[in-house]
Amino acid sequence: MASVLISTWGDPKGWENVTYIMDGRRYLAQTKSSLPAILNYANPKPEKVFIIVLDTVIKHHVLSYKELKDSVVTYYQEFLRSLELGSEIPVEVIVAPGVGRFRLDGESYAEFLGLLTDYSAYVAYEISRNFLQIGGDELTVHLDLTHGINFMPSLTYAVICEVLGAIAITKKVRLKVYNSEPYIKGVTSELNIHKVEDRQIMPSIKNEALSSINCRLLEPGMVQEEKKVEVDKNYVRELNAFLSSLVNGLPLVYYAFYPDVSSLEMSLNNAVRLWDSNIRIYQKTTDMVHVGDHRTSEARVTMKKMIVERKATFTNEFIKCVTIWNIAKALNHSRKNEVNLSELEDLKKRVFSKWTKLNSMIGYDLEDVKRDVRKWSGPLDDWKMLGTIVQEFYGPVKGDKLARNFLAHSGLENSLTYVKRQHNEILLRYNLKNDAETILQLCLKGLYTSRA
Repeated sequence: MASVLISTWGDPKGWENVTYIMDGRRYLAQTKSSLPAILNYANPKPEKVFIIVLDTVIKHHVLSYKELKDSVVTYYQEFLRSLELGSEIPVEVIVAPGVGRFRLDGESYAEFLGLLTDYSAYVAYEISRNFLQIGGDELTVHLDLTHGINFMPSLTYAVICEVLGAIAITKKVRLKVYNSEPYIKGVTSELNIHKVEDRQIMPSIKNEALSSINCRLLEPGMVQEEKKVEVDKNYVRELNAFLSSLVNGLPLVYYAFYPDVSSLEMSLNNAVRLWDSNIRIYQKTTDMVHVGDHRTSEARVTMKKMIVERKATFTNEFIKCVTIWNIAKALNHSRKNEVNLSELEDLKKRVFSKWTKLNSMIGYDLEDVKRDVRKWSGPLDDWKMLGTIVQEFYGPVKGDKLARNFLAHSGLENSLTYVKRQHNEILLRYNLKNDAETILQLCLKGLYTSRA
């Protein structure tokens, strides 16, 4: 069983030493963070820690975003060393994008321009990337929201739940959420760390299609980069088919349109690289109103200002693609045009058994195919339309009825599914040369499509 701890942190500059108590156990030394206590008392013990922080914590002027991130990481690493955690458990600092105005050291400040949605997209990508490197069949995530500020706790919680919902397709996942009591200077010297949530995460995927009209991973502010962040329309339709196979229980579609994981991963990495490389940092001077000791005492002063401007922003399509990448890479299958019925039964057990309705539906439809093949007395050495060996087949249907039949019968629709026998095995396939367009459209009907 793998176990990790994720914490959201604001600026530790003003944190004070207190005694943390968890599950009735008092951490031996006073400390400025809940991290040491949770590392010692959380069960199962975390094997790795991810600290999510904001780039807005930067303390001085910088010339590049890389310099900014490196400086922020160094700042938190110095604080982590002061906690004397030792080197037994690796700690990774994830610097996520923030927005707003913040004072720097000295008479200057920084202004971060961009959309707040970049935070969720970037954290989803980084957490997914790291979780995909964790092996095993079980995963426990400890999420400590004690030190998060402003939007960090709520957005991080939402992102973690979405990422874990996808991971739960391939692993048994448990989420434990912690938050300590608030610290009030001069009033509190001991803080209880409360476990506010402890539950098994059930598999969950948003039933929302990628846009087939304009699927960009970034909304760029640079025209010359537009083609680099667009996903090919044909590839988008295949990704939607794969997504629909999971949402609607379509095992043959699952194999027929299984994504090229390497290509999808490259597209996401490229989008993150372009987003990062299009963060512009520049210096300005500006007049500010300085309030003196008395309310009526005001003066205008000139201050240096550092602007951190994100010229591109992650789209909702980026987050959807992160989810698909997360699932496809974890499942570790590959595309197949011809599939043994036994493989579809194995897929039902490994993936779809986690959804009672889909598991039952697929099991029933596969048994139907098996029964129809057994009853067929004619030759079946070559591919035959499933409908030709079914006793009660009245010919192909179209329109809404075809969509209904396709989605209601696990994608094994009589006029679109082909079967044959080979070495006592039953093989199934679609005739993608002739029916790919129809099948892609039917898969899309099983997803929510935005009209915007």
